[in-house]
Amino acid sequence: MKIIFPLFLSMLAIIALGVWMHTTVLANIVGLASITGLLIFYFKQSEPLPEQSETLIDKKINVLTPEQKKQWYSLFIIGLIFSFIFGTFWNDSMGDM
Repeated sequence: MKIIFPLFLSMLAIIALGVWMHTTVLANIVGLASITGLLIFYFKQSEPLPEQSETLIDKKINVLTPEQKKQWYSLFIIGLIFSFIFGTFWNDSMGDM
């Protein structure tokens, strides 16, 4: 998967840009994208019911190898961790700023 590493770098660049601009919005957007991807991957792992047809995203997720799925999961989890650190959750709730 040649796309995982560039996505990781772009995620970090977006968060760094947000830190440089002194805004948490960009880190929150990365966190939203990460949780959305994580939920899609988690809930699309089951086989479709007989009366349901497979959607395009079901077909694309089902052809991934376990190693590729592990890479996608790690990308989403790292995105969530960095968005918690640099987003408004940490600054408002945990950082008490």
